[in-house]
Amino acid sequence: MSELGIRLIFANSPQARGRGERINRTFQDRLVAELRLKKIADCEGATKYLNEIFIPKYARLFGVAPEDPESAWRPLPPDVEIQNILCRRYEAKVNYDNTVSVDGQAIQLFPTKTRLSFAKASVTVNHWLDGSWHAFHHTAGEIPCKSIEGRVRPGSYMHPGPASKARASL
Repeated sequence: MSELGIRLIFANSPQARGRGERINRTFQDRLVAELRLKKIADCEGATKYLNEIFIPKYARLFGVAPEDPESAWRPLPPDVEIQNILCRRYEAKVNYDNTVSVDGQAIQLFPTKTRLSFAKASVTVNHWLDGSWHAFHHTAGEIPCKSIEGRVRPGSYMHPGPASKARASL
């Protein structure tokens, strides 16, 4: 959240907790009963019913127009690389053959204009949601790399770095 410039605001008032509990009870009681009455027992049918009938009806009954109709969404700052935030992030030491092993996957690092080898250096390896791997060095920046297909190193599992524990479930 801090990388995105977002801060968490807790609603510590009893009124906020009460509203949350009431809406949960409404969904648990009303939605389950409606799905049963409509004989909907699969995820596809439930999703369609929620999107097309239940949510619009709920919004008509309980929806309130916002006091300020202007959107509160802010655009993503141009310097934020969202793909490097919403990813699995690992810390690794580079091997003598200029590779790193992450999750048993060997990744080859290629030379840059400033360094031929990153052997013994610490790097951050990001596994993006599209499945691609990206390596970063604290002074050299992004390092060209490629996963080596079929080359898995047994026993070389790297645990995600401390910064990635929250992201490891993505």
